Amino acid sequence: MSADSLLQRLIAVLEADLALHRRLLENARHKQRALMAHDLEALQQCVQIDEELTTVVGRHRALREQVLAACARQLPGNAATIRVGALLEQVDGPQHDRIAALRDDMRRVLGELQRLNERNQQLLRVHLGVVNDLLALIVGGEAPSSAYDQRGAAPRDQARQGGLLNCTC
Repeated sequence: MSADSLLQRLIAVLEADLALHRRLLENARHKQRALMAHDLEALQQCVQIDEELTTVVGRHRALREQVLAACARQLPGNAATIRVGALLEQVDGPQHDRIAALRDDMRRVLGELQRLNERNQQLLRVHLGVVNDLLALIVGGEAPSSAYDQRGAAPRDQARQGGLLNCTC
């Protein structure tokens, strides 16, 4: 395969990668809405979609690495360590511009996806804290982990000795 056709193949693979990551980003947005709405059914669907998409992304990553390695063998340099940025240094013309644009779009999408996933993790931690607090209230036990004073310490004198369901009559 010629270097030109390999670069075209790489562009096609990068476009497909970008499309997959955009789908992950859209799913992360849906997941955030489901978390905020306390919609467990929608959240479950989002998790299933995430699992499917990450499997495809993993397979696609292997394909991208193969195409990059094939491109690297056609160009001067170390074929074992070639990445898109290093490849761009050796390519010019419209293919360079398209690959650079795809790389920049991917960076933007991945950055937004990372921020959204971090926010979703925060929401999940808050929800988990509320569930733990409610469980401690119902079944008794220690003060909930989210009950802190202004210094960030759990107040010892407020530890719960009993809950709603473990009363002795």
